[in-house]
Amino acid sequence: MLANIVWNPDPVAFQIGPYFFKWYGIMWGLAIIFAWRFIKFLHRFEGKDNRYAFRLLEYLLFGAVIGARLGQVLFYEPVYFMQNPAEIFTLWKGGLASHGGGLGMLLAAWLFCQKYTDYSLWWIVDRLSIGVLFQAGLMRIGNLINSEIVGKTTTLPWAFAFVQRDGFTEPLLYRHPSQVYDMLLVFSLFALFLFWYKKRKFWEPGRFTGLFFALAFTGRTLLEFLKEDAIRTQLLNLPFIMIGMYLLLRRKADLGEAVGH
Repeated sequence: MLANIVWNPDPVAFQIGPYFFKWYGIMWGLAIIFAWRFIKFLHRFEGKDNRYAFRLLEYLLFGAVIGARLGQVLFYEPVYFMQNPAEIFTLWKGGLASHGGGLGMLLAAWLFCQKYTDYSLWWIVDRLSIGVLFQAGLMRIGNLINSEIVGKTTTLPWAFAFVQRDGFTEPLLYRHPSQVYDMLLVFSLFALFLFWYKKRKFWEPGRFTGLFFALAFTGRTLLEFLKEDAIRTQLLNLPFIMIGMYLLLRRKADLGEAVGH
Protein backbone atom coordinates (compact mmCIF):
# COMPACT_ATOMS: atom_id res chain seq x y z
CA MET A 1 0.00 0.00 0.00
CA LEU A 2 1.44 3.36 -1.01
CA ALA A 3 1.71 6.10 1.61
CA ASN A 4 0.78 8.82 -0.89
CA ILE A 5 -0.41 12.26 0.15
CA VAL A 6 -3.70 13.79 -0.98
CA TRP A 7 -2.74 17.47 -1.16
CA ASN A 8 -5.54 20.02 -1.04
CA PRO A 9 -4.65 22.91 1.33
CA ASP A 10 -6.45 26.24 1.31
CA PRO A 11 -4.19 28.84 -0.38
CA VAL A 12 -5.75 31.48 1.93
CA ALA A 13 -4.06 31.59 5.32
CA PHE A 14 -6.61 33.89 6.98
CA GLN A 15 -9.09 36.68 6.30
CA ILE A 16 -9.55 40.06 7.97
CA GLY A 17 -12.81 41.65 6.85
CA PRO A 18 -12.84 41.75 3.03
CA TYR A 19 -9.08 41.11 2.80
CA PHE A 20 -7.67 37.66 2.10
CA PHE A 21 -4.08 36.82 3.06
CA LYS A 22 -2.66 33.97 1.03
CA TRP A 23 0.20 31.70 2.03
CA TYR A 24 2.20 32.65 -1.07
CA GLY A 25 2.03 36.31 -0.09
CA ILE A 26 3.11 35.41 3.44
CA MET A 27 6.11 33.57 1.99
CA TRP A 28 6.99 36.72 0.05
CA GLY A 29 6.74 38.73 3.25
CA LEU A 30 8.99 36.29 5.10
CA ALA A 31 11.47 36.41 2.23
CA ILE A 32 11.67 40.21 2.50
CA ILE A 33 12.11 40.05 6.28
CA PHE A 34 14.85 37.45 5.87
CA ALA A 35 16.57 39.58 3.22
CA TRP A 36 16.71 42.56 5.56
CA ARG A 37 18.05 40.53 8.47
CA PHE A 38 20.56 38.77 6.24
CA ILE A 39 21.87 42.06 4.82
CA LYS A 40 22.31 43.39 8.34
CA PHE A 41 24.09 40.18 9.33
CA LEU A 42 26.52 40.52 6.41
CA HIS A 43 27.43 44.07 7.35
CA ARG A 44 27.86 43.18 11.01
CA PHE A 45 29.89 40.03 10.31
CA GLU A 46 32.30 41.90 8.05
CA GLY A 47 32.38 45.12 10.08
CA LYS A 48 30.99 47.08 7.13
CA ASP A 49 29.22 50.43 7.45
CA ASN A 50 25.47 49.67 7.18
CA ARG A 51 24.08 53.17 6.60
CA TYR A 52 23.03 52.23 3.06
CA ALA A 53 21.92 48.68 3.90
CA PHE A 54 18.20 49.44 3.68
CA ARG A 55 18.65 51.27 0.41
CA LEU A 56 20.39 48.15 -0.95
CA LEU A 57 17.37 46.09 0.09
CA GLU A 58 15.05 48.50 -1.73
CA TYR A 59 17.06 48.25 -4.95
CA LEU A 60 17.18 44.47 -4.84
CA LEU A 61 13.50 44.11 -3.97
CA PHE A 62 12.29 46.32 -6.81
CA GLY A 63 14.72 44.65 -9.19
CA ALA A 64 13.47 41.20 -8.19
CA VAL A 65 9.76 42.01 -8.58
CA ILE A 66 10.07 43.95 -11.84
CA GLY A 67 12.50 41.42 -13.32
CA ALA A 68 10.40 38.44 -12.27
CA ARG A 69 7.29 39.92 -13.87
CA LEU A 70 9.06 40.83 -17.09
CA GLY A 71 10.59 37.35 -17.12
CA GLN A 72 7.12 35.82 -17.01
CA VAL A 73 6.00 38.12 -19.82
CA LEU A 74 9.01 37.55 -22.10
CA PHE A 75 10.01 33.95 -21.34
CA TYR A 76 6.73 32.14 -20.71
CA GLU A 77 3.65 34.03 -21.96
CA PRO A 78 4.71 36.60 -24.58
CA VAL A 79 1.74 35.99 -26.87
CA TYR A 80 -0.83 36.34 -24.09
CA PHE A 81 0.66 39.56 -22.76
CA MET A 82 1.03 41.04 -26.25
CA GLN A 83 -2.70 40.50 -26.66
CA ASN A 84 -3.47 41.73 -23.12
CA PRO A 85 -0.79 44.33 -22.27
CA ALA A 86 -2.75 45.71 -19.30
CA GLU A 87 -2.39 42.33 -17.61
CA ILE A 88 1.36 42.92 -17.24
CA PHE A 89 0.62 45.12 -14.24
CA THR A 90 -1.79 42.72 -12.47
CA LEU A 91 0.85 41.26 -10.15
CA TRP A 92 -1.79 40.12 -7.66
CA LYS A 93 -2.91 37.46 -10.16
CA GLY A 94 0.49 35.76 -9.97
CA GLY A 95 3.05 35.03 -12.65
CA LEU A 96 6.65 35.67 -11.59
CA ALA A 97 9.64 33.98 -13.26
CA SER A 98 12.70 33.29 -11.13
CA HIS A 99 15.15 33.75 -14.02
CA GLY A 100 13.79 37.22 -14.67
CA GLY A 101 13.92 38.00 -10.97
CA GLY A 102 17.58 37.03 -10.86
CA LEU A 103 18.43 39.20 -13.83
CA GLY A 104 16.46 42.07 -12.31
CA MET A 105 18.44 41.86 -9.07
CA LEU A 106 21.73 41.81 -10.97
CA LEU A 107 20.74 44.99 -12.81
CA ALA A 108 19.54 46.57 -9.56
CA ALA A 109 22.85 45.70 -7.86
CA TRP A 110 24.78 47.30 -10.72
CA LEU A 111 22.68 50.47 -10.52
CA PHE A 112 23.15 50.58 -6.75
CA CYS A 113 26.95 50.39 -7.14
CA GLN A 114 26.92 53.29 -9.58
CA LYS A 115 25.46 55.52 -6.86
CA TYR A 116 26.96 54.02 -3.73
CA THR A 117 30.60 53.48 -4.57
CA ASP A 118 31.46 52.02 -1.15
CA TYR A 119 30.07 48.77 -2.53
CA SER A 120 31.41 46.63 -5.36
CA LEU A 121 29.18 44.58 -7.62
CA TRP A 122 31.01 41.39 -6.68
CA TRP A 123 30.50 42.05 -2.97
CA ILE A 124 26.75 42.33 -3.47
CA VAL A 125 26.25 39.55 -6.00
CA ASP A 126 28.41 36.99 -4.19
CA ARG A 127 26.51 37.49 -0.94
CA LEU A 128 23.20 37.68 -2.76
CA SER A 129 24.02 34.22 -4.12
CA ILE A 130 23.92 32.91 -0.56
CA GLY A 131 20.80 34.63 0.76
CA VAL A 132 18.66 34.12 -2.32
CA LEU A 133 18.83 30.34 -1.81
CA PHE A 134 16.85 30.58 1.43
CA GLN A 135 14.34 32.92 -0.19
CA ALA A 136 13.91 30.50 -3.09
CA GLY A 137 13.04 27.79 -0.58
CA LEU A 138 10.32 29.98 0.91
CA MET A 139 8.89 30.58 -2.56
CA ARG A 140 8.77 26.83 -3.18
CA ILE A 141 6.74 26.41 0.01
CA GLY A 142 4.28 28.91 -1.46
CA ASN A 143 4.25 26.99 -4.75
CA LEU A 144 3.53 23.76 -2.87
CA ILE A 145 0.57 25.26 -1.02
CA ASN A 146 -0.76 26.65 -4.32
CA SER A 147 -0.21 23.29 -6.06
CA GLU A 148 1.99 25.01 -8.67
CA ILE A 149 5.01 23.69 -10.61
CA VAL A 150 3.88 20.10 -10.19
CA GLY A 151 5.85 17.04 -11.19
CA LYS A 152 5.12 14.22 -13.59
CA THR A 153 2.95 11.30 -12.59
CA THR A 154 4.62 8.59 -10.53
CA THR A 155 3.91 5.58 -8.33
CA LEU A 156 6.57 6.45 -5.75
CA PRO A 157 5.34 6.19 -2.15
CA TRP A 158 5.87 9.89 -1.39
CA ALA A 159 3.88 11.11 -4.40
CA PHE A 160 1.25 13.85 -4.02
CA ALA A 161 -2.24 14.02 -5.48
CA PHE A 162 -2.60 17.74 -6.28
CA VAL A 163 -6.35 18.04 -6.03
CA GLN A 164 -6.45 21.77 -6.81
CA ARG A 165 -4.79 21.05 -10.15
CA ASP A 166 -6.07 17.62 -11.19
CA GLY A 167 -9.30 17.32 -9.21
CA PHE A 168 -10.66 14.26 -7.44
CA THR A 169 -10.15 11.81 -10.26
CA GLU A 170 -10.80 8.09 -10.01
CA PRO A 171 -8.23 6.83 -9.36
CA LEU A 172 -6.38 9.83 -7.96
CA LEU A 173 -3.50 11.10 -10.07
CA TYR A 174 -0.25 11.08 -8.09
CA ARG A 175 2.74 13.22 -9.04
CA HIS A 176 6.28 13.99 -7.97
CA PRO A 177 6.24 16.78 -5.34
CA SER A 178 8.75 18.74 -7.41
CA GLN A 179 8.34 21.81 -5.21
CA VAL A 180 9.62 19.76 -2.26
CA TYR A 181 12.61 18.55 -4.30
CA ASP A 182 13.50 22.14 -5.22
CA MET A 183 13.00 23.28 -1.64
CA LEU A 184 15.34 20.61 -0.27
CA LEU A 185 17.96 21.51 -2.90
CA VAL A 186 18.05 25.24 -2.19
CA PHE A 187 17.81 24.95 1.60
CA SER A 188 20.69 22.46 1.57
CA LEU A 189 22.82 24.72 -0.62
CA PHE A 190 22.02 27.69 1.61
CA ALA A 191 23.24 25.82 4.70
CA LEU A 192 26.41 24.76 2.86
CA PHE A 193 27.12 28.22 1.44
CA LEU A 194 26.51 29.91 4.77
CA PHE A 195 28.91 27.47 6.45
CA TRP A 196 31.60 28.27 3.88
CA TYR A 197 30.95 32.00 4.21
CA LYS A 198 31.32 31.94 7.99
CA LYS A 199 34.56 29.97 7.56
CA ARG A 200 35.66 32.72 5.15
CA LYS A 201 36.02 30.30 2.28
CA PHE A 202 35.42 31.31 -1.35
CA TRP A 203 35.50 35.02 -0.51
CA GLU A 204 37.40 35.77 -3.72
CA PRO A 205 35.28 37.96 -6.03
CA GLY A 206 32.92 35.87 -8.14
CA ARG A 207 33.41 32.55 -6.36
CA PHE A 208 30.06 32.31 -4.57
CA THR A 209 28.32 33.56 -7.70
CA GLY A 210 30.03 30.84 -9.71
CA LEU A 211 29.12 28.18 -7.16
CA PHE A 212 25.52 29.37 -7.09
CA PHE A 213 25.10 29.35 -10.86
CA ALA A 214 26.90 26.03 -11.30
CA LEU A 215 25.36 24.06 -8.42
CA ALA A 216 21.88 25.55 -8.05
CA PHE A 217 21.06 25.69 -11.75
CA THR A 218 22.60 22.29 -12.50
CA GLY A 219 20.60 20.77 -9.68
CA ARG A 220 17.47 22.51 -10.85
CA THR A 221 18.03 21.36 -14.44
CA LEU A 222 18.25 17.74 -13.31
CA LEU A 223 15.11 18.07 -11.19
CA GLU A 224 13.26 19.60 -14.14
CA PHE A 225 13.20 16.14 -15.75
CA LEU A 226 10.64 15.20 -13.09
CA LYS A 227 8.40 18.22 -13.78
CA GLU A 228 5.63 18.90 -16.25
CA ASP A 229 6.50 21.17 -19.20
CA ALA A 230 10.03 21.98 -18.04
CA ILE A 231 11.99 22.11 -21.32
CA ARG A 232 11.83 25.90 -21.58
CA THR A 233 13.08 26.31 -18.02
CA GLN A 234 15.93 23.89 -18.66
CA LEU A 235 17.00 25.94 -21.67
CA LEU A 236 16.92 29.10 -19.56
CA ASN A 237 19.14 27.37 -16.98
CA LEU A 238 21.94 26.60 -19.44
CA PRO A 239 23.41 30.13 -19.77
CA PHE A 240 23.57 30.45 -15.98
CA ILE A 241 25.36 27.11 -15.67
CA MET A 242 27.92 28.12 -18.30
CA ILE A 243 28.51 31.48 -16.60
CA GLY A 244 28.95 29.67 -13.29
CA MET A 245 31.55 27.29 -14.71
CA TYR A 246 33.36 30.20 -16.33
CA LEU A 247 33.52 32.09 -13.04
CA LEU A 248 34.81 29.04 -11.17
CA LEU A 249 37.49 28.26 -13.74
CA ARG A 250 38.66 31.81 -14.24
CA ARG A 251 41.81 32.92 -12.42
CA LYS A 252 41.35 34.76 -9.13
CA ALA A 253 43.22 37.82 -10.37
CA ASP A 254 40.98 38.09 -13.43
CA LEU A 255 37.86 37.79 -11.27
CA GLY A 256 38.95 40.62 -9.03
CA GLU A 257 39.65 42.89 -11.98
CA ALA A 258 36.45 42.05 -13.86
CA VAL A 259 33.95 44.11 -11.84
CA GLY A 260 35.93 45.89 -9.15
CA HIS A 261 37.31 44.42 -5.92
